[in-house]
Amino acid sequence: MQIQKYENLNPSSLKEVLSSSSMPIVLATKSDKNSVYVFLDAMLTEFCSIYKLDASKIMSEDEQMQCSDIIIRDYFYLKPEDLKLFITHCKRGLYGSPYGSVDMPFFFQCLEQYCEKRTIVASEQNRVKAIEAKKEPISEETLKMIAEFKEKLSTKRKIEESTQREPTEMEIKVNEWIKDFKESLYQYTIPRGGKYEPEMVRKFFEHYSELTPGGEKMLWETFKTFQIAGRLKKWSENEINFNKNGKQQNTNTREQRANEVDEFRKHNQSVIAAELSKYLTSDQN
Repeated sequence: MQIQKYENLNPSSLKEVLSSSSMPIVLATKSDKNSVYVFLDAMLTEFCSIYKLDASKIMSEDEQMQCSDIIIRDYFYLKPEDLKLFITHCKRGLYGSPYGSVDMPFFFQCLEQYCEKRTIVASEQNRVKAIEAKKEPISEETLKMIAEFKEKLSTKRKIEESTQREPTEMEIKVNEWIKDFKESLYQYTIPRGGKYEPEMVRKFFEHYSELTPGGEKMLWETFKTFQIAGRLKKWSENEINFNKNGKQQNTNTREQRANEVDEFRKHNQSVIAAELSKYLTSDQN
């Protein structure tokens, strides 16, 4: 097969070059060696003309012949389109400019840069082809399972969306109250300049922020008086006594806790009674 004429080629990308059906230049030399040298001479002549230098500063005919021999020997895998695209890249300045003269070393430095890029693109194409070759067609049974899974997932999302609701005004207020109560305790922790461990204050908060059955108040709000500093001090003393002896020995502390529980129980009973009275009233009406 005869090599194509240099001026008839106009590749636009490496992908186009790699996908072309042209034979490498080394194979063309077996059928028409003379046309290969004519092709390479045209390519090298255009390469030298790109940089607009005097005749004394470009490769001689003998040097161009040596370049042709090296290309056929060491770059045997290149196609004619490769060399034409290489010249296009040189015109675009992708490989820089020569220092003083266009000689053989400069030419092969540029060609090496082209070949490095070509190798990267070719490797990626081969990787994609290998992945595609390994892909197996999806069976009808698998497609059916995927469709069923998607349908179940869609149904689940619809149910979740239908059950979602906005918090009530009371729930929003209660959450704000709890947040305010929690923030009011920060000042008593050691990291904030207080004298109590954060873990102890957390337990204190969890206990006294417990909501009543009606959900309208926290435990601390059910007491007639509630001074945070005093309650924290007593809570700390109780923890110390408990840690020392494994049990609470302070009678006053036991009585205080019993009173607190009793007050809380009474408050809950009043709340429940109020709720029941609403229902009884509505039934009578």
